[in-house]
Amino acid sequence: MNALKMFFRKIVVLAIVLVHAGSIMAQIYQIGDVYEFPDGSKGVICYVNPDNPVEGWAVALNDVGWVSNSNNKSYYMLDEGATIPAEIENHAYEFVARYGISEWSYEGKKNTRILLESGHSPAAEAVDFYNGWYIPDAIQLRHIFGLIPFIESSIIDAGGDPNGMRWMYAYNSSDGHDYWTSTRTGNNFLVVRGSQYFYDPRNPIDHSNPTRTKVRIRAVRDFGTDAYAYWLNNPKSASMTVSPDVSTSYDAYVIFNSDTLNVTSSAWVYEPYDKDTCYETVSASALPYTSQVNPIFTGLDISTPQAEPYTYRVTLQSVHGCDSVITLKIKVNPVALVEITDSVCSNAFPYATADTVFQAGTVSGNYLIHLTTAQGFDSLVSLDLYVIPPISSEATFTCPTDTSVVLAYGACDTTLMDIGNPVYYHSPALDGVDYTISNDAPSGNTYPVGSTIVTWTVEDECGLTLDCTQRVNVVYPPCGTPADSVSDFDGFRYSSVRIGCQCWTGENARSTHYADGTPVSNYSYYNNLDSLEGIYGKMYSWYSAVRVPEGDNSAVPADSMGYFGPYIQGICPEGWALPTMEEYMIMLAAAGGTAEQIKSASSLYWMSGYEGTTPNSGFNARGAGRYDAISGQYSDLMMYAHFWTVNDHYAPISAVSVYVPYTCAALEPELNVKNMGFSVRCLRKR
Repeated sequence: MNALKMFFRKIVVLAIVLVHAGSIMAQIYQIGDVYEFPDGSKGVICYVNPDNPVEGWAVALNDVGWVSNSNNKSYYMLDEGATIPAEIENHAYEFVARYGISEWSYEGKKNTRILLESGHSPAAEAVDFYNGWYIPDAIQLRHIFGLIPFIESSIIDAGGDPNGMRWMYAYNSSDGHDYWTSTRTGNNFLVVRGSQYFYDPRNPIDHSNPTRTKVRIRAVRDFGTDAYAYWLNNPKSASMTVSPDVSTSYDAYVIFNSDTLNVTSSAWVYEPYDKDTCYETVSASALPYTSQVNPIFTGLDISTPQAEPYTYRVTLQSVHGCDSVITLKIKVNPVALVEITDSVCSNAFPYATADTVFQAGTVSGNYLIHLTTAQGFDSLVSLDLYVIPPISSEATFTCPTDTSVVLAYGACDTTLMDIGNPVYYHSPALDGVDYTISNDAPSGNTYPVGSTIVTWTVEDECGLTLDCTQRVNVVYPPCGTPADSVSDFDGFRYSSVRIGCQCWTGENARSTHYADGTPVSNYSYYNNLDSLEGIYGKMYSWYSAVRVPEGDNSAVPADSMGYFGPYIQGICPEGWALPTMEEYMIMLAAAGGTAEQIKSASSLYWMSGYEGTTPNSGFNARGAGRYDAISGQYSDLMMYAHFWTVNDHYAPISAVSVYVPYTCAALEPELNVKNMGFSVRCLRKR
């Protein structure tokens, strides 16, 4: 029962109320078409109503319980010793109303329902009855047999089982397979086997005890019908009896092809059809109404609805004096009211609901839709429709203010996870209308130097959007102007220069004291000439450059903390560091990749013909030479520029330096003993 409640809504009816929504743009079907039902299942059309070609019934693509061609399942129609109780017969009495496509489909649905309520039919329980499938009537199944040559390819194309159908026109009984029908003979049900003669199937086979025989099932299902109605409770209690003359309230499901609607109405229980009674149905919306069912009844005007059917009787007399009574019962069906609340995007027209198509220009409001079936059953659909307006017409979308960020020294970009949030405002507020806000920020929210335009977008559930833009400005920290020069403890000022993302001193170090005033223990300048010291700066041992005791190869230089971690300040001013070999290589790549682009362009500092390029990076390396502590000699003036790095070496007495030769276009790393006298450049860290 829980499975039923997932698909159908509960309604209360006094017998049968059918609400129909006639299709506005109906599709015409023909035999052999593949029909897809609302629940996604499919069948191949075997019958189309000649009076209304939008409805008919279709056969399933596979046998019930189909697994493969070799192991299709078979079912018993009734359990051993089981019978169909009389009260179950009464429960089903006229409930599956005569609104079916044909008498065949009516009988198939009714008998499948009876079997299902009995609780003892493996065959009926195997059929997806509550989604509309049922065991076919014998005439239906024989009709299918004759169509096999014409519909088999459609079954195959739709993914069905071709071998499972070919039994239908097998020539020999040993080649064919038996299939259940819903046609009854008491507690037994007929079994049918196909024939090779197209449109000439064999007569049904009535097994000696067919309810106990394991037989296959190929289900069928109607399409395009007004509705399917079924009992709510499963099975009904034995005390529940539907009388043909008593109007009683019953719980039921009504399933519509296009939707499931809640309908509450009053009706009567159909009386049995007999040869002396005529029946007619009219909607309350069609009153006053004059009967057209039989010329015998004339001038019968029905002007008001009532709970019970209007009954008229005419007594006829034959020429032999025998009387007979002809009865006319006219049932007035009240109009059922269905309330629907829906919303539609302003850009989604034409919009269809309740078999009505609304065109562009439709405004929000309540719409009353009158639907009528060919059988006269009416419904009124009260539609409260909200048309979601275009987002741009009644909304404001404001971006966050522009953002400016100064990079840390040594950084080439920055990651900003929060650049603010835009403000979206819609007047009036749209209750229940979803929207999303996004932007096209760079991947990883990493912003390069410069101005990045970020576009913010708000998109509503209709796919309509509004945009605004925000500017994120990223700049380097100060470097390269006279105001950005730096002084050491001795008062010497050094220019700065930006090369790529780095900020370097533009001159060699000259200080005789560390930044805290502590004297430097080991330094010199070329030939101890003050004139050369002013041009090329001083030369320091590696120990003095990194500020460890002279000759102490086990000492570890002290760290300072910068934006990206610790660094070694050494001889450099506060906030500056002795570079690593890797930082020198990064500088060379940013400068252009060759030594000429970091050398001074003046012939005063390099041998003639070996100067740097103009313009160059501004590093302005000069051929300061070196001091050999072992020999006590100065050499390489105007030929080489040597610079210490902080990189120690596994050989305790050695460290890494880089040098710029006058003959080569490279900045070369090399190992030197730590007491050699080399120049020092500083790299800003904070």
